[in-house]
Amino acid sequence: DTGRIQIFAPDGSFVNQWELQSDLLYLSGLAATRDGSLYAVVSGDIHRYEGKTGSLLGTLSTGDDFESIDDIAVTSGGGLVAASSDALYWFNSDGQLVRKTEQPLADILLGQSNSVADVASVNSVAVDGSDNIYLAIFPQYFIFKLSSDGSLIDRIGGKGEGGGKFRTWPYAAAVDGQGRLFAYDFSGIQVFDANGDYLATISLEGLTYDMVFNLQNELLVMDRNANKIAKYVMNR
Repeated sequence: DTGRIQIFAPDGSFVNQWELQSDLLYLSGLAATRDGSLYAVVSGDIHRYEGKTGSLLGTLSTGDDFESIDDIAVTSGGGLVAASSDALYWFNSDGQLVRKTEQPLADILLGQSNSVADVASVNSVAVDGSDNIYLAIFPQYFIFKLSSDGSLIDRIGGKGEGGGKFRTWPYAAAVDGQGRLFAYDFSGIQVFDANGDYLATISLEGLTYDMVFNLQNELLVMDRNANKIAKYVMNR
């Protein structure tokens, strides 16, 4: 909430920093593209910046004046998927809106009998190499897997104790180069294979609201309690 964007090299050394310029600053999502652009969700709006300098390149429009975006993720083609409590939006690499879901998000994820209130907010959005979308939403105890066009494929997890179940609603999600899903709740970072079957749990002493894989298939985890970014190397 200070508005600072810090840049680090692959070895973790500090490179540069710049500040978001906004009168009403609430940062809920960041996503970087391979060409060095940075997308930031600032108070519900998506802004695009030159990553190195912080120069504002523009603001992406959803076409919905009162829709507030919760989180974003970059697609394989350099575009963007954005999620609100009510809809998904797809942008191309130029930042132009190309598609949005026609149904309310709750109808897609939970069925027609549920109200939109069942999707109060989106905690995390992740995209795999096939542009399948993974959503961690409040107050649901699942990770929802959707196809690249927004159709529901699977619900992964569920409320409960032990591996493969979530004690609280998941806060963060990421997908590695093998299509494995990594999802965090208070029990740790749970790992699922590409079919949604539970594999293992990575212990985490701190608390995270975001994590992402880099191009080297290393997992970067924001440790809120320690004020650090932790890097995990996948052994297999």
